[in-house]
Amino acid sequence: MAAGAPAERALPAAPGGASEPGAAGGDAAATPVAAGARGAAAEGPAPDDPLDAVAAQAAACRRCRLCETRQSVVFGEGPRRPRLMVIGEAPGAEEDASGRPFIGAAGQLLTRMLLAIGLAREDVYIANVVKCRPPGNRDPGPDEVAACRPYLDEQIRLLDPELLLLLGAPALKTVLQTTRGITAMRGQVLRTPDGRPALPTFHPSYVLRYPEARRAVWDDLRLAAATLGLTVPPRPA
Repeated sequence: MAAGAPAERALPAAPGGASEPGAAGGDAAATPVAAGARGAAAEGPAPDDPLDAVAAQAAACRRCRLCETRQSVVFGEGPRRPRLMVIGEAPGAEEDASGRPFIGAAGQLLTRMLLAIGLAREDVYIANVVKCRPPGNRDPGPDEVAACRPYLDEQIRLLDPELLLLLGAPALKTVLQTTRGITAMRGQVLRTPDGRPALPTFHPSYVLRYPEARRAVWDDLRLAAATLGLTVPPRPA
């Protein structure tokens, strides 16, 4: 991990140089909320913490059409120097209402998954590829992922985790920049384009729908624990 706090830098523009959308269905646009923030960023001096500065930009984000229907920008939460960073797809209804990531049924399962390898939720940083809820919990569109990507890139750079745990195909494809599916790629520690270790596994919501995936996810969690040098507990009953 890099020593000391990384220097703050400006976020890159959204791909394609998009302008701010107006009516619903407008093209993706140019500006980057910390967990729980709603609407425009609060007035006042710029935050001293570089991650808080990125979150403040996200608070006022209008890069894509999701700004028109969101209640909250769900930026992420966790320690500033996590060993593990968990990345999911997008907020759901409960996350949108609260501003916190992974607090619904999938989030409760994620908490149990982490505890199974000896990590409390508070020990890891949890975020999503897309920071605003797509209406009806639909999959985020490619333009929405692209518009949000600079925030995720900055979170990863500033947090500098030892390992990325990628939950589901959208996180896999976004972070590893691949078109391959989660079933083919899970269960192995791969490298991001900038050389960071990343471990794809099934999303907790998938495990809730298909309980037979629990064994594969447990194997992946054991690999995550081994990669971090954690004592691997016996498989829960």
